[in-house]
Amino acid sequence: LLRCCVGRMLLMEGGLPRCAGPGRAWLLLATWCLGSVQSEDTPACAWSRDSDCPNFEYGGSFIGGKMGEKTCPLGAEVIRDSATCMKASAAAGFSFDDNLVEGAPCHFCSGCQPNVFRLSNEHGAMAKFICTKAATEQKAPDPPAAEPKASAPMPARALGTAWPDCQEPSTVIRGSAGEALWTNLQGYGATIGCFLDDCLSTDKFVAGEIESCAKVCVSLPDCKFWVWGMEEGEQKCWFRSGDKGREVGEGWTSGSRACVPPGTEPLALGNTECWAEGFGYAECCDPKYGPNGNAQCWDGVYNYDRCCFPKEEL
Repeated sequence: LLRCCVGRMLLMEGGLPRCAGPGRAWLLLATWCLGSVQSEDTPACAWSRDSDCPNFEYGGSFIGGKMGEKTCPLGAEVIRDSATCMKASAAAGFSFDDNLVEGAPCHFCSGCQPNVFRLSNEHGAMAKFICTKAATEQKAPDPPAAEPKASAPMPARALGTAWPDCQEPSTVIRGSAGEALWTNLQGYGATIGCFLDDCLSTDKFVAGEIESCAKVCVSLPDCKFWVWGMEEGEQKCWFRSGDKGREVGEGWTSGSRACVPPGTEPLALGNTECWAEGFGYAECCDPKYGPNGNAQCWDGVYNYDRCCFPKEEL
């Protein structure tokens, strides 16, 4: 570990970032060195002021941009929330500046003394934008694959058009064909069972009944099909923009957007009791405002938990 640190110190201009005390310095040193060991492909120039240093990946899911460029590489998007920016900072082994602006770009400030990660609109020629792969490129684990018999035909579409005859039993539509629908399901009442526990960007969630799948699908503009099945002992709904991944799947049920219980209306995002002119889900609960929403929307009566989740659970 010491050999690794010494080697890395020699590669970095300015040596170790300065810290607020010896205890924090050693903790940061350990984190920094472990990150170096785990990221052997990260170029030596990664955290230097070398303007020719290329884009690079680190920490398993983060991408460092080129110094001075206010863009991310193709297929990636800049981080704009404090929680993810702090994770990126920790993965690189640098301090995070607490003077943050939610929605501003996350970047590494090589011109700051000491070097820090910041969520700020103040970034110049010595900043490196910190990015993640675009959500459209994420792939959730597919529902556990059934092992159909080789001779099993694809199930025919259900002949009935009314609920529940419109449901297609023993049918699963997998997202591996690129048609997993990534979207914000938290606003419709999803709280658990989401991809990576992030219900703001997921194609699935835990639901109490099959009707929830149909209700949410009809509320999502891009949803064409829903799937109801079991994953890790929990009943869940999945949402798809197409059905290229259609397969036989014992124990699974699928349906089209039109397959809904009688009288079903699209769900509204959040709690409609909170909204008035100038105050709505988009203005108060959009993910760009961070985990507590837009602070300008809240007072002693209205708050994030009351307004950004619907009154009824799915």
